[in-house]
Amino acid sequence: VYSFFLHRMATVRDGPYCAPCSSTENYPCGWNNARVLLGHIQSKLLGAPIDEKHSYDDAWWEVTLNPSYGIETVAENNVTDFYAFAYDWNDTCVAHGRFPHFVGNNLSTNAAFIADVIDLPALHQRWIDASTTDAKHAVRYPWLTTDGQCCFDKVVYAIQIARNGQNYYVAVGLGEAQPAMPTFAEARNGYMSSEVRSYESDLVAQVAVGRAIFFLATAETHAMYRAAVRNASEVAYPSREALLAEGYTESDLATWWDGTANPYQVVVFAEEAEKGQAETPRVLAYEPEPAYGGLTLAELAVVMQSTDPLSLTALTPGEWNPAVVQFRKTLKHERRPHLMYYDSLEIADEIFDGELNGAGARLHIAVFVTDEEGPPSSGAVVGGCAAINANPDRLAAPGDRCVCDENAVQA
Repeated sequence: VYSFFLHRMATVRDGPYCAPCSSTENYPCGWNNARVLLGHIQSKLLGAPIDEKHSYDDAWWEVTLNPSYGIETVAENNVTDFYAFAYDWNDTCVAHGRFPHFVGNNLSTNAAFIADVIDLPALHQRWIDASTTDAKHAVRYPWLTTDGQCCFDKVVYAIQIARNGQNYYVAVGLGEAQPAMPTFAEARNGYMSSEVRSYESDLVAQVAVGRAIFFLATAETHAMYRAAVRNASEVAYPSREALLAEGYTESDLATWWDGTANPYQVVVFAEEAEKGQAETPRVLAYEPEPAYGGLTLAELAVVMQSTDPLSLTALTPGEWNPAVVQFRKTLKHERRPHLMYYDSLEIADEIFDGELNGAGARLHIAVFVTDEEGPPSSGAVVGGCAAINANPDRLAAPGDRCVCDENAVQA
């Protein structure tokens, strides 16, 4: 039996406003790019020739030294990148895209600077365990900042490679840092409201979805997964307290804030796949309206009074839904037009339901924004272009929302 595919990296996503995706923050693009790079390297390693002219060491050194097996970006004047590292299961480093001199050492030697913070042999075992799930969950662990301060969380996806009787794991990670929101001084009144589409919608929706993915992707047991579902559905930006702390007044908030309707709220759908047979996606969690829990998409469309059948199959992960759909976000809301930012991830079988029975799941994560015109563009310069996405209609035009406004001034 033969199967063929091109050895070419899948699509690398940009961050909000089409700025390069940083590996130091957990935007949805970061989760995607880590998995994309892993898949590209997996293809390289599984297809590497081993004969009298080639050794497997050649493939590992390519992962270490060849820039095509990394993703380099520039974000906020700091060069950041997605790179891979690999160890055999006996704890010998065989590849490292950031620090080639780590090759040949064990993890305790390479990470001795943080040995008093984390149990390194236990971390090595966690990476092994994660690799056997084929990157369906990520490992979270503490790490030092670039100036040696303790600590921030890193998150790593890992895959297993078995060649010539030897097992390895290959891992790609990103920083867990939650991206910073615009401050009150930088924003316009109402910039955080999900009741209007605005220049900031692309940023805030991606922050909310990225944070939800963090909770779900880093669950390493079924119990952690159940808690993660609750945490993911409770993600809402901003909180009233946070806005007041940033400088908003009660008068500011009174114009558009009702305490529940306006934050960017995450909804999680679960699509269980048992022995290759996908079931109808159901609402797993939606904190603003518990009554929606457990409903299929068809049932949800009825309760939400949607003018169109709700479908996830036509959506592109990491994009805004190109269609405007009329529905009510909760039973207390009136029906209004909405846009939806969407992403998805797989959950390992035993983590999803607590049993190794062939019933894993794909989780679908979405954030709704009311399709009504918001405040004018802030005129910011992002990615070398002034007023990217100044026309909020571009939220619903995948592939176009990152085009400079016709009247924008190039930086």
